[in-house]
Amino acid sequence: MTHRPWLLSAHPELSGLPYHPIGRYPSPLTRMERVSRLMGATGIWVKRDDQISTAYGGNKARKLEWLLGDALEKGAEAVLTLGVVGSNHVLATAVHGAAAGLHVEAVTFPGPEGARAEARSRAAETHGAILHHVPGKAAIPWAVGRRRLAARRTRTTYIAGGGSSAIGGLGYVDAAFELAHQITEGVMPEPTAIFVAAGTGGTMAGLALGCRLAG
Repeated sequence: MTHRPWLLSAHPELSGLPYHPIGRYPSPLTRMERVSRLMGATGIWVKRDDQISTAYGGNKARKLEWLLGDALEKGAEAVLTLGVVGSNHVLATAVHGAAAGLHVEAVTFPGPEGARAEARSRAAETHGAILHHVPGKAAIPWAVGRRRLAARRTRTTYIAGGGSSAIGGLGYVDAAFELAHQITEGVMPEPTAIFVAAGTGGTMAGLALGCRLAG
């Protein structure tokens, strides 16, 4: 059975928003017993979004459910995005975009070097993504602009780096409603603080809005 986003259940007036299911929800909550003891905290919990998809989990999958849904709604045949070499976002877009029947292209630029980064880039290419590498950040606007101009001749949708946009942020607005549901079900107590790794800030922005809307 296809998952209905918690956000849409809470706000049925938003049901017209395009959505392409990827993950399995809710993602588990794990209490970190040893870390809690070491820090003298009542309880530190981790929300395991790495487990929402066996193909490729993590925060990008939640964003892509809405971003790919938007692309498919527009009749897109391809998506264009960007990220550093070894970007999790680029790889997630390659994996889930291909599964949705979309061609994926990405502009990539130098980032932290390492074998793992190179492996993620190769994995993106293995899933059919075409990577256009530029030598530095200064070249990104030209490269992205050039690719977007070329994409005007095809049905291509642009996805911002990290999936961070108003549409992508809906993934973590929805995640906040999911967490509120788990709290109501007694899976964990209501947190006094939520910590999130921040890159482009899209996940954090979605959670901030979602927590406010979900009370």
